Amino acid sequence: MVDDISHEGLRALLREEGVSFQRMKIWKTSRDLDYATKKARVEHLYAIADGEVVPEEGEPEVIFCLIEFGPLNLQPRPGR
Repeated sequence: MVDDISHEGLRALLREEGVSFQRMKIWKTSRDLDYATKKARVEHLYAIADGEVVPEEGEPEVIFCLIEFGPLNLQPRPGR
C-alpha cells in the first residue's frame, strides 16, 4: 500500500503486472432500489476495516472483502 504514487509510477507498476489502461465508453449503474443503503453499509464496513471507525456492539471486528464481478458482457475496447 502506498500513500502517494506518480502517474508514471502507476503506469510502470501496472505494466509489470500486465495491466493496461482502457478508456471507458459506457457506464453501468445499479437498478437496485436499496443500492444507496447497501453502498453506505459497505463503505461503513470498509471504514471499520481501515481503522477509521470503531465497531459498535454487534458489528464485526474482522472484515473480509471479496469482489464478485459479473456476469456482464462487456467487450474491452482500446482507448485513445
